Amino acid sequence: ATPGITRCTRCAEAPLLTQRPDDNEQTVTRRLAVYDEQTRPLIEHYRAQGLLRSIDAQGSVEAVMARLLQALGISD
Repeated sequence: ATPGITRCTRCAEAPLLTQRPDDNEQTVTRRLAVYDEQTRPLIEHYRAQGLLRSIDAQGSVEAVMARLLQALGISD
C-alpha cells in the first residue's frame, strides 16, 4: 500500500482500497516459509517422476493457454 492513497488510481471507477488484516510483514514471512518447507520440495519430487511440466507464463492469455495445452499434450 502506498501511504495516502485510498483509492485505486488505475481503475476508472476508482474503488476504495482495503488491506486485509493479515496482510503484514509477519504473515507474508510465514507464508514464504511454509512455501519453502512444503511446496517448493514438490518441484523436484514431480520432476524426478517425469511429471513436472514447465511453461513460460508471460504473454497474452491466449499465448499462455496455447503453451499450457501443448505442455499437457492437448494442443491441436
